[in-house]
Amino acid sequence: MHGIIRSAWRFAGEMREIATNYSSVSLPDGFHEGAAKRQERMAGFKNKPPAKIDPVIEALLNHP
Repeated sequence: MHGIIRSAWRFAGEMREIATNYSSVSLPDGFHEGAAKRQERMAGFKNKPPAKIDPVIEALLNHP
């Protein structure tokens, strides 16, 4: 799980691309937009030692 947290930011663009593709054919894009935002909130953990769960939850909940 620690590796996933530290590299989650990389997948935000892909999630947005999927959302755009879904939207272009009138499919719901909310899941993938939400996933992109979640992944972006994990960017603060990039290249850092494994995170404890509390800072991860805080990053997810207290993001501008």
